[in-house]
Amino acid sequence: MAHIAATQVRAVHPWQNKIALTAVLLPAAPALLMLREGGMLFPLLGGFTLLAAAPLAFRRSRPAFAAACGTTGLLLLVSSVLGVYLGLFIFLPSALLLPLAAFADPRRHRLAASALSGLACLVATVAGLLFGCMVVGALAG
Repeated sequence: MAHIAATQVRAVHPWQNKIALTAVLLPAAPALLMLREGGMLFPLLGGFTLLAAAPLAFRRSRPAFAAACGTTGLLLLVSSVLGVYLGLFIFLPSALLLPLAAFADPRRHRLAASALSGLACLVATVAGLLFGCMVVGALAG
């Protein structure tokens, strides 16, 4: 029985799950606004939204979740910088949040996880305010 317990892989902590979910939901409003303005970018925005959601499929395994967050975060970072003219800049906060989600496990390092979760809250708040102003400005004008 001890052998089975030693080989079981633990699921990610709820903090990690919520940070990764925030990385998926944060660009939703600007993406919908961009689709409303001109729907030509639907496959591109939809594909990157699915890419941002990929780590959520690995929530049952911490090592797989961390690898998926790191890889996806790096891909989103490169794509959001190179695709700024296509509107992919809206995935920059997601690219920053996903690596934070990978290491925000308080069961391993409580202080580091708290600091990373606080940084994730700061990134999400600033991006949410900027995206909110962008959406309200576009809808008002």
